[in-house]
Amino acid sequence: MIRSALALAAALVIVGCGFQLRTDALDVALPTLAIVAEDAPIQRPLRDAFDAAGVRLVPPGQSEVWTIAVSDQRSRAIPVTMTDDVRINELDLELSVELEVSRRGDVVFSERILVERPVRIDRDNLVSSREERRVVLAEMREHLVDAIVRIVDAVVRSTGGTQR
Repeated sequence: MIRSALALAAALVIVGCGFQLRTDALDVALPTLAIVAEDAPIQRPLRDAFDAAGVRLVPPGQSEVWTIAVSDQRSRAIPVTMTDDVRINELDLELSVELEVSRRGDVVFSERILVERPVRIDRDNLVSSREERRVVLAEMREHLVDAIVRIVDAVVRSTGGTQR
């Protein structure tokens, strides 16, 4: 009884302070957007994220105001630590893309966006390590998409280009 009362009190405090998950109710500050993604694996999740944020996606080349170009996706696995018998014990996985945000053809933002995560390698269960690496890369893609949406939103707001 006391535990449930404490849990309820904690939940009310969290709700009362305005806490919400980062992906909830994202309100991007532009009504239309064109996405140019050169065969990037994050193209579909990126379109889905902007669509979920209420942004109407239009084909590139129309007279839209904002365009984002995502290109040069790279992923790397960098050895971080080694075992005593000189085997890789831990990797640092990196996933990055080149992001360019333009307004009416003028580039307003251009930068390489990078997400990185460490992954331990279990020499006793290599299949599990490969699966963990696949899962971590999928999570990294989600984080990259989230970062791109937030960057685009911040760029639009900072340039006074909110049109909602």
